[in-house]
Amino acid sequence: ASADEAGPAPAARDGEPLPAAALYPLLAARGLDYGPALRRVKAATVGRWGGAAELEPLPPPTGLRLHPALVDAALHAAGAALL
Repeated sequence: ASADEAGPAPAARDGEPLPAAALYPLLAARGLDYGPALRRVKAATVGRWGGAAELEPLPPPTGLRLHPALVDAALHAAGAALL
């Protein structure tokens, strides 16, 4: 299934939505400032018991299975759980 067919990221149990427009300023305030090319989290849900994120897809470069910016974006989403 394509990213459009997959639907939104599942919500974490007891989670609160955290849109990208709020996530990246919060990360920047803690010294983690990402430029536009690396801002691939579209939305995140964070809660006491976990979280989920919807990432903006990128085609992988030749020879790779996953774009490095998506790996980085997954870490941004993990960082949201620590905010």
